[in-house]
Amino acid sequence: MTQPRQVLPGRYYMITRRCTQQQFLLHPDVETTNAFKYCLIVAAQKYFIDVLGPCALSNHHHTVIYDRLGHHPLFTEYFHRLLARCMNARLGRRENFWSSEQVNVVLLADVDAVVRKLAYAFLNPVEARLVEHPNDWPGVNGYRNVMNGKPLQATRPKWFFSEHDSALPEHVSMRLHIPAELEPERFRERLRARIKRRLAKLRDHRIRHKLSVLGAERIRAETHNQHPKRDGRYTKTNRRRIRPTIACRDAERRKALILERRSFVREYRKARVQWVYNKPTVFPEGTFWLYRYAHAPVPPLRFAPVLIH
Repeated sequence: MTQPRQVLPGRYYMITRRCTQQQFLLHPDVETTNAFKYCLIVAAQKYFIDVLGPCALSNHHHTVIYDRLGHHPLFTEYFHRLLARCMNARLGRRENFWSSEQVNVVLLADVDAVVRKLAYAFLNPVEARLVEHPNDWPGVNGYRNVMNGKPLQATRPKWFFSEHDSALPEHVSMRLHIPAELEPERFRERLRARIKRRLAKLRDHRIRHKLSVLGAERIRAETHNQHPKRDGRYTKTNRRRIRPTIACRDAERRKALILERRSFVREYRKARVQWVYNKPTVFPEGTFWLYRYAHAPVPPLRFAPVLIH
């Protein structure tokens, strides 16, 4: 049984999920790229999620979001389920599309954490020595859209959604939204500067060690049933490593958030014992699943941003 998660509105997250067996089921061809964008936009608009930036590599994706209303569990479930069904229909698959590991959701506790994680997502194909610049990635990478303000656009995949009875729109569009509290122009400058510095370091490293990138043409030549190779590209995940849940370099702030989470888990478990034995109880603020699906008593949600500059 996984630990309960506190879900409060007004918080930033980075969501990461991998394909089953790390297969290249999100191989960045035109149809897959369109399907990813379509499902992401539909899910974000359905649950009022502000998407700051997505990046979908061949075997996983990173998506940074702002959860204005406290709906990110619903958004994540709907987006992943919709995309999995859509892609399985296209590939003729019947088994699970995503890894059985739990979705990794990292709380971003300050502006620096949002900048770092967004840069990490955009630079993922560069770090893996697939391309030289985020804009060279042939699949989904929102760096260009963040910088030039142009929206993500997609059309309804015809191989999965019926043209006659689908309730979903034929064309969808969404701007990658940077909330006003982040000071959008200043935020873009910080993001651009961070990516520029990191790109220079990666380029120097490749030159010094005489390394090359795979390149968009060779990436397009790969197939959906391939796996990562042990050559520094698409590196395999170490399953034994710690899975972070909070991103914050301020030690005191991070400690406070950890203690807040521990307090929530402790109060949740006490309330659950009382609830199971039909005793009067109230679950702590931010209890999500039991409140939504079992009507457990929970105090009204407050707008609880954790972002600090």
